[in-house]
Parts: sequence; C-alpha cells; structure tokens
Amino acid sequence: MRIALLNQPQDPVVGGEEQRGSVAIVNWELARRLAERHEVTVYAPGGGLQAPVEQWRGIDIRRTRFSARYLHKALQLTAGRFNGRYPYAFSPLYHREYYLQVARDLRQRPVDVVHIPVQVQLGGLFRRAVPRATIALHVHQDELAHVDHTFLRGHLASFDSIVTVSDLSP
Repeated sequence: MRIALLNQPQDPVVGGEEQRGSVAIVNWELARRLAERHEVTVYAPGGGLQAPVEQWRGIDIRRTRFSARYLHKALQLTAGRFNGRYPYAFSPLYHREYYLQVARDLRQRPVDVVHIPVQVQLGGLFRRAVPRATIALHVHQDELAHVDHTFLRGHLASFDSIVTVSDLSP
C-alpha cells in the first residue's frame, strides 16, 4: 500500500532526527512504523538547505518550497483577534500554495491513502487530486469542537475516515 502523510506547513522533517511539533512527531512515528510494510511518503515544507527529496529507511520525504510562510503567520495572528466563523487554520487560504504543491505531486504519484492532519478544509482538494485514494483526517487537538457545525458537515463529507486522539479511558 502507498501512503502519503502530510505534515503541517510549519513543521519541517529531518530524516533520522527527533522531530519538532506535535503533528510532525506523530506523523514521523506513523511513517517509521508504516514503512516496515508499506511505501510511505511524508510531505513537509523545505527548510534551509534541505534537499527537495530524501530517502530515509524506506521513507520518501518530499519537501515543498513556498515563500508566503510569514504572510500566513501574520494572517493567523490577525485573524485570531477577530471572532470569525472558524479559525484561520480552517480557511481555504491557509497555506494554500503548500497544499496545492502537494496535491500536484500526488496527481503525478498517486497513493492509496492520504493522511491529513487537522485541516478539515483540505478533504475536497485531495479527493480531486487522488480520487481513488482513501482520504483520512487526523485530528490532534480539540480545535474542531469550536468550529461551526454546518462548516464541519460540509467538509467532513470529503473524508473516508477520521482519526482522533483522546485522554478518555474506559
């Protein structure tokens, strides 16, 4: 099975090193374990002098370059001061160029599963990019609990599965 794990656009990945950021840590640990039996590609932003493509113990790391990282950070901080319908992280503009680059790559290199962290608004984009793939949303925080239900219903329909974390014990 071919699996693509998307990192958030602020979380670079370095093969063989401890990752930074909760989503990057989870994705890297998933990649390491899944790569024992499957073809795994981790998509991440490029940082510094990192190569665009790197292989590490059966994991294909594909990095994208985009220049609007600081613009998005400013928009996120500004949007946080206003009480909108949903946080900027769920806006269709949120790091759009990063996700469009990943979607373009997946059109050329289709996979069986696309694993998307948190960004519920991306289901449709990746459904169109790889229509035969299983699209999975991995929710790491309680952010979606604070989002308008109509907004959620409209976007969740694009996903085949939703994975959440919880500290609720039986």
